[in-house]
Amino acid sequence: MQHPDGSRAVGVRLLASKPDGKTIDSWTMREPATSQRMTLPLGEVVLEVRRNDAVLTRRTLQVSEQNPPLEMVIDERVMVAGRLLDAQGAPVADWFVVAFADAEPNKERWFEAAVRLGFPRTGVDGTFSLWGPADGPLTVVARREGTSWRDAAPQITARNVAAGTSALTLRLPDEALQHATLAGSVVDTAGALLDDAVLMVQLSSDRNLQPLGTDGGRFRIDGFDLGHHRILVHAPDHASRSIEVTLSEPETTLPPIELQRSVPLRVRPVLPATPPWRGPLPRPIVRDADGAIVAPHPQVSVDGDTLQLHGLPAGRFVLHAPERDALTAEPLPIELLPGVPLEIEWPVRVAGGGDR
Repeated sequence: MQHPDGSRAVGVRLLASKPDGKTIDSWTMREPATSQRMTLPLGEVVLEVRRNDAVLTRRTLQVSEQNPPLEMVIDERVMVAGRLLDAQGAPVADWFVVAFADAEPNKERWFEAAVRLGFPRTGVDGTFSLWGPADGPLTVVARREGTSWRDAAPQITARNVAAGTSALTLRLPDEALQHATLAGSVVDTAGALLDDAVLMVQLSSDRNLQPLGTDGGRFRIDGFDLGHHRILVHAPDHASRSIEVTLSEPETTLPPIELQRSVPLRVRPVLPATPPWRGPLPRPIVRDADGAIVAPHPQVSVDGDTLQLHGLPAGRFVLHAPERDALTAEPLPIELLPGVPLEIEWPVRVAGGGDR
């Protein structure tokens, strides 16, 4: 699928249906691939290319056992095109760029626009082209590739851009490309360093959380974007913690991160004989005394017919049934005492048939 100028379409959906309108298959172009293979029934098939609810092009064809490649040309115009440069005029690659008719962008609008346009990014020369229908002035937002669209991230915004602009220049200030360093330590409740502590973090160079070890309980991590971050902290035999940090300086040192000793918890789900449950052992949702889901949620391992929940500190909790229609259970309050392992039975009911 391509535009009249030969550029590949991204963020559009190819829909195959029968003449009566019944859908056969659909596929969304997330990357500028050169081709897409679909398995279609013999006979008459209607192919449509859509962006959201707008039909961009439609073809009716007779499918036989041997079909030549079909090129779908999409007649839509450029919303906005241009280049992303740094403060010295050098091109900036691999940043997301989106556009929408909204003078006041927010996190939801950024994400919706990114999904609709197929998460377009700048090329190695900093150029970008956004295709799609748009009326009125546009807001164009560039964000660093590899950061969450729902969190704060370095960005540049241009407002009141005329639809159809073909040579927009977005210039990043130096601070938008700055990285931050985070330092600190992980200790137990007595203040002793935890040698085996691990931090789960998201750096600007990676879209996913990655585990980073400590040096005898101390850490120094480079490569964070300035802004808001969530960090998960783990250590063997200790309760995990989730901490929120806001980085506004090139280097930030946190106060010691204290982890409590975890209390071993073994839970044996008790299921009725009728109806039988043939699925995996149900895992409880653990909430605190105020009803909030424990975060980070305890890791679970299976030992025969018993679940072992790892990483819970001492305190009061309530076990709830997993959020699926086939299983129900009464909330089960528990109390974990420091240094005292707990083993309990957890009655669970099966609703309807048990073949889930």
